[in-house]
Amino acid sequence: MKLIITNLYGVTKEETETAIACFPPARRAEINRLIVTRDRARSAVAEATVRLEIMRTLHIPDADINIARTENGKPYLCGYDGFCFNLSHSGDYAVCVTDSLPVGADVEQIRPIDHAAIAERWFTPQEREEISQSDNPLPAFFRVWTAKESVSKWLGTGISEQWKTLNVAAGRSRADAAYEINSFGLAREADALSPLGGSSEYALSVCRTPGGGTTDVRFCRADVLLHEYLAAHLLTK
Repeated sequence: MKLIITNLYGVTKEETETAIACFPPARRAEINRLIVTRDRARSAVAEATVRLEIMRTLHIPDADINIARTENGKPYLCGYDGFCFNLSHSGDYAVCVTDSLPVGADVEQIRPIDHAAIAERWFTPQEREEISQSDNPLPAFFRVWTAKESVSKWLGTGISEQWKTLNVAAGRSRADAAYEINSFGLAREADALSPLGGSSEYALSVCRTPGGGTTDVRFCRADVLLHEYLAAHLLTK
């Protein structure tokens, strides 16, 4: 499994727009509907990351890459069942995870919210207990949230009523080993993953299918990644 974590800090509007212009018309139109510049940058960097990985891994020209979505919105690469990926972005980060087996990822900026009300609506009793007993309830809440989101994206279901019974509490017991979850903390300008705690500014969870091998983690700057994508795009035209 490969986990690519890209920091958007410092990326320019010109770099973002140049990359967007290279995307297929449908994806370009989706991003162009976003009004906020930062939202456009996050979406563009996530898209460029997975397209660059596909070009490098499968040697497919950018123009021939066909990314579609399932009925529930999970993206997949048409014609290549052995290349699975998932994307997420929040705040200053865009995350891309790839593997030969299904994966899901979610990154969230840790911010003040009414986490107790959300947990009451969507979390299991075990998850709510884990949060209430934590020394740092807010990071604990976002660990559970991103873990549930990553499993939902691994399954391809999205947020649904299933969340009420999907238990991702630490130390949970499962009757099967269908998936495994790893959760981490991130700082605003990080070059390493850390345990999720009170000093974390972001929560990141990855859900993977067991048996996918070791995890290769790569940290990138958005400007460098976009330049690499544009170079690969031009070489494969």
